[in-house]
Amino acid sequence: MHTKKRKDGGLAQAVMGATAWRGAGESVITLEKKSDRRRTFQAELRDGPEIEETYLEFDPEREYLSAGCTLEYEQEHLEAVKVQTTEQKIASAMLNFLNGRAIGATRNDLLACCEGRNQTKVNIIAQLVASGQLSEMGAGIKGAPTTYMFNAFLEAQKGDA
Repeated sequence: MHTKKRKDGGLAQAVMGATAWRGAGESVITLEKKSDRRRTFQAELRDGPEIEETYLEFDPEREYLSAGCTLEYEQEHLEAVKVQTTEQKIASAMLNFLNGRAIGATRNDLLACCEGRNQTKVNIIAQLVASGQLSEMGAGIKGAPTTYMFNAFLEAQKGDA
């Protein structure tokens, strides 16, 4: 049996050929090869819960096939990793920008030093302050903007005074 490339309307609607195929069985189970050469399976049952599209993991050493994670879980996980990586790049860029700056930097300086959404960058600044990597000084008003500096640099200044 074959399936359509587009699966609008569920798995049962994707089965090509006579509608009797779907009517005669209790379930429709498909195996599919993805573009990354991995295989998935899914099942739609007449009675009972569906089995989401799930990767099949093959262990060549033992010649054993097992169910892996669902396609949806993997996509969510990859998105979370992408967000985390982006945040790490922004934090590194900000810390590199501050490196060696005796006077520190204002919030606007830190927002301009790297690419990304401003709200994400503001959150990262707050995380760096909360984690103790940066200190903030100043009132945060015109004429006395908030300045961010490395904590280690501030401790060295206090020690010199």
